[in-house]
Amino acid sequence: MQMNLTSAIRSNKIDLLVFNPPYVPAENVPEIPKDLEDSSWLDLALLGGQDGMVTTWEVLNNLENILTPEFGIAYILFCARNKPDQVAETMKARGWKVDVVIHRKAGWEVLSILLFQK
Repeated sequence: MQMNLTSAIRSNKIDLLVFNPPYVPAENVPEIPKDLEDSSWLDLALLGGQDGMVTTWEVLNNLENILTPEFGIAYILFCARNKPDQVAETMKARGWKVDVVIHRKAGWEVLSILLFQK
């Protein structure tokens, strides 16, 4: 079964979300392949559209509806081109507590994991 990521998660049922999104910037998010043998499935797992943030913003914009109000936290992976500092400021302005869990160079990428909680 295929469905939208955020509609697949039941409302306010997740205590811990660990998310490694497709974060590589690309012109657009690839279409879902029609054939299981299609090699573009890998593109779907990697390419995150403009700024690499299309899928990630979909999750961030729905965190309030995904996480349990009492305990819910989310760890989300970002690359430097996703502008994690700007994301953190935007989410803080929306009332989220945001902390950088780790920030490190991994090969040619600079990666960060941010923790989001209400």
